[in-house]
Amino acid sequence: MTTTTNTGPFSNTLLNSYRTNIARFMRASLLLLGFYFGLLIVPVAQSQSIDEEQANKQQLLIKQLHNADTPKQIKLLGELIELTKRNQPKLALDYARQLEPLLEPTPSSEANAKLMVDIIYIDSTLDDFKVAESYISKLQRWATKNQMPRYQTLAYIRQAVVFRSQSKLEQAQLSIQKALFLADKFKFHDLKTDTHYELAIISFYLGATKTAISNIRIALEQFKQAGKTRNTGKALNILAILYGTQGRYQESLDIMLQALNIAESINDNNSLVSLYSNIALTMSRLNQQEESEPIYQKSLALARKMGDKSSEALALVNLGSVYSDLKRFPRAIDTLRNGLAIANEINSPNISARALSILSRVSMLTENHEESYRYATQALTLIKDTNDNDIGMSPRRNLAQYYLYKGEYSEALEQINLFLQWANDKGDRVGTGEGLELKSEIYESMGNFKQALQLFKQYRTIVDETFNEKSDARITALRAGFDAKQKDLEIESLEQHKTLQGEKLKRQQALLTKRQLQQTIIIIALLSVFLVSFLIYKRLNQRKLTFRLSKEVKERTQDLNRKNEELKIAYQLVEEKSFTDDLTGLNNRRFLMKHIEEDVEKLNFTYQHSVSESDLPDEANLLFFLVDLDHFKKVNDTYGHAAGDMVLMQISDVLSSVFRQTDYIIRWGGEEFLIVVKGANRNEASNYAERLREIIESHTFNIGDDNSVKKTCSIGFTFYPCFKNQPEKVSWTQVIDIADQCLYAAKRSHRNAWVGLDFYNSDPEQAIFPDFLYQPFDVIEQLNPSVMSSVANEKLLQWPAA
Repeated sequence: MTTTTNTGPFSNTLLNSYRTNIARFMRASLLLLGFYFGLLIVPVAQSQSIDEEQANKQQLLIKQLHNADTPKQIKLLGELIELTKRNQPKLALDYARQLEPLLEPTPSSEANAKLMVDIIYIDSTLDDFKVAESYISKLQRWATKNQMPRYQTLAYIRQAVVFRSQSKLEQAQLSIQKALFLADKFKFHDLKTDTHYELAIISFYLGATKTAISNIRIALEQFKQAGKTRNTGKALNILAILYGTQGRYQESLDIMLQALNIAESINDNNSLVSLYSNIALTMSRLNQQEESEPIYQKSLALARKMGDKSSEALALVNLGSVYSDLKRFPRAIDTLRNGLAIANEINSPNISARALSILSRVSMLTENHEESYRYATQALTLIKDTNDNDIGMSPRRNLAQYYLYKGEYSEALEQINLFLQWANDKGDRVGTGEGLELKSEIYESMGNFKQALQLFKQYRTIVDETFNEKSDARITALRAGFDAKQKDLEIESLEQHKTLQGEKLKRQQALLTKRQLQQTIIIIALLSVFLVSFLIYKRLNQRKLTFRLSKEVKERTQDLNRKNEELKIAYQLVEEKSFTDDLTGLNNRRFLMKHIEEDVEKLNFTYQHSVSESDLPDEANLLFFLVDLDHFKKVNDTYGHAAGDMVLMQISDVLSSVFRQTDYIIRWGGEEFLIVVKGANRNEASNYAERLREIIESHTFNIGDDNSVKKTCSIGFTFYPCFKNQPEKVSWTQVIDIADQCLYAAKRSHRNAWVGLDFYNSDPEQAIFPDFLYQPFDVIEQLNPSVMSSVANEKLLQWPAA
């Protein structure tokens, strides 16, 4: 199950969020990704050794099979099934078909009942559900007749698996509850663990993620205690998937790596197919589509080798999604249709619905709206009987976009409300943000700007709340993480070298002392015979040795000083890196938070110690400008994210040409920038804004492949201090909120425009927050600030309350 990420301007901000743990996450991600590519090639020697050993054992069992009687044949076929069912399921199925007549009509012993469980496992793995259900019924009858509750429990567990594989989730849940009851009643602790494992998967498909995590943790701990390596690996895989759906990608990757090690150590191809797919899916969620493609291909090749149609269909659908994200639409359509055909062949409505949903998205992106509608409605028809709400949400969002395109706003609202309800119930902040953005667009198209504004504010709240909680996860961020890791390693190496040099210097000094002592002893022993000659020799030798060692100590000291200087520079580079936006090279929010307080305190001190207003210099101000590129989403949608990144990098050069080196130029998020001009006259603000607007409007942005685009911007600005009589009444963060409302007015009124407010001479006794955030027009009427704008008629300005 995947979530399609909207590429609008505010979605870029959402995707570039959660920077609190960015360094730690990126370092771990780089190491893990590097390790993954090393692990994707299964160790050849180990694999060949295991395959050769299994092949030899198979040949031996087959030889014994030819002349064996019926009980012996049953035993040998059971061993062959156990040997091949995980890595050669098709071959295991052949052995199972040979075994079936020997077990008819029902098992005659507990050993035969165990073999029947294996046959059910093989048939359900290869999607032969009718045969599996038939044997489940036989096993249940035999277990009931012979009062064998353990096999009754096993039958219910396998029945739940078969129902779940056919997307009959309610029936699967009922069967697993029966199994859990029997396992509890008869204290089958191992089977109870198996029920928790299966219940976790069913709960996940039903959208109950928290319940799923609780059950899989129970199963995982009990598998570990029982020493069940294979089951431990499978449980780790499920836990990683669940964490991934919650956006906990670092934990998901860590756990998948553990599961991958286990699967390779025991040559478990079934688990490897799933793990390759999950690793690739996580990379796709981190916008690493190029890196995820070969891993999906690895999963696809292994699934085909094993004859696992379900995994083959899923790998094709996931590959189609990757090709769609990479804008390779024809290849995406062909791959998705192939996956859809296999999913329909094996009657897997979940995979079929997912393929249809992604086809709907591709059709929408290629402006084939009617086909997008057809695919989305087909997906929803399939989902009705599966109760898989997660798969059903993407088609609803696609339908909302279709109805918006058609101008059928009530239908669009109905679909997006269902999408938002799902996202809220699941706690999916990214999905909620996408839904609110699309809903805001719907109301804007309806002309209901007030409602659109409220939804927009909710969306911005989500962006602000998640800004420091989630990782950027784009390639540029991965490179930044790699740089940070390299700096850490350099610092660590320098520190170790410094320690080693210090120890070496001590050893050399000790050696010098020891040698001097030895020479003194020799001199005393031979003094009576060679007194005069040895004194001369001693002095010459001592001088030479002292000179050599002194020179070496001096050289080592110089080298140590040089390393210390390198260490100091490395620390400075790492600190600078943490304050820099990786894409544009501008400063980031952390930089502003570190420096702005000092500037504000200096201004406050100036105002507090001025005798009169005339004592205040005209430059005792901070000018806050918020700049946002107009219709930036069209660049991403038309030319791709790489083109959008090139525009942002060039914007940073434009901003640097307008403002001074001493000013703060901050990438505030996505295509939005904050500039703080220090020590400037308030009267200069309009000139700054107009100059910036004109330069951006006239600039030609090169986006590669001989393509270029023209862009405009909207600007909002205001000043600190807000009131001259009480400079500390409004904080600098609230000043940014005022500039943000001015920016919003510029966008709503005209775009390619600027709007500013100056409350300097207003009455500070009147409240300004929080009313200004929700009713700015009313506050402006009450306080009567100076309004500045490039819009000729001030009355045309559309404030949120207007």
